[in-house]
Amino acid sequence: MKQKKYSVDEKMAVVMAIMKGQKPVSHICKEYGISDGEMRLWTSENSDIRPPMQNGSDS
Repeated sequence: MKQKKYSVDEKMAVVMAIMKGQKPVSHICKEYGISDGEMRLWTSENSDIRPPMQNGSDS
């Protein structure tokens, strides 16, 4: 079976969804069709990214 190649934008969408913490990680993985291992790799590769502020302030 051929493995799907994910774009940077798709990977970033997954990482941001996980960082927001609004859904369980298992649901996000299932929603995007990725494995737990892929998710861990993508989040570790993008560990310097900060989630958006919930109240709209950047401080």
